[in-house]
Amino acid sequence: MTDTASQPNITYATYCGENEAITTGDGKLKVLSLGTLINCQAVDSEGFYVKNNGAPGEEVIGPCKIIDSKTFKHDILYMVEYNGNIFETLGSLSKPID
Repeated sequence: MTDTASQPNITYATYCGENEAITTGDGKLKVLSLGTLINCQAVDSEGFYVKNNGAPGEEVIGPCKIIDSKTFKHDILYMVEYNGNIFETLGSLSKPID
């Protein structure tokens, strides 16, 4: 038996039914489809802001194409492609391009 107090707080995405959105576990963010174009702030593997050249700092990049996603209780981790490079970003730091 494992000690549940030491386990990470993981909540799966919520799926509400046909023609309804998949959301974060708390229902605040909608998961965007693969291939969706977004503008976003890239982050490194520790969640710190990075520019499109990989240097630390704030810079909105786009259009970026979503190529993968992981849904968590309070946010979404997206893997995106921008100018042939792969970046990570969060749903809370992204905006779909109209």
